[in-house]
Amino acid sequence: RDAHGACSIVGGQLIGRSDVGRPGAVGLSLTDSSGLDVAGLKIADFAQPVRLKACRRIALGGQIHNPGRQSDAPAIAAEACTGVRIICAVSGRANAFTHALAAVGDDAGGISLDSRMIDPRALTDAVQISNSVSTGSGPTQKRRTRP
Repeated sequence: RDAHGACSIVGGQLIGRSDVGRPGAVGLSLTDSSGLDVAGLKIADFAQPVRLKACRRIALGGQIHNPGRQSDAPAIAAEACTGVRIICAVSGRANAFTHALAAVGDDAGGISLDSRMIDPRALTDAVQISNSVSTGSGPTQKRRTRP
């Protein structure tokens, strides 16, 4: 929370099997942060693997994998974020996540998702992106959450 400047997370694992007693547990949560670079982080079996809120200039790379649980949330939720670059593998059991990315909020824009490493079998719907840009040749569908 409130991390600003040149900060990096390189490597590591967040394993959410302890999430059984807390069905809403979040793997990586960033609020009002900027200048963060995440690379090589593995996040497994969380109900909400990644949650970003009011973040700017964030680079997120790694693997999000739910082999053992099915979530009713997206792999990555971004609210009111801008200048976010996401290059993550998303995989898991069938219908492990609702979407790869759900980006919402009046400020949601400038979010780039490289969808080439997203396994569509792990999603119950297409990749959801609102007010943002998607690159790559994977399963991508643009939707607006506002009228």
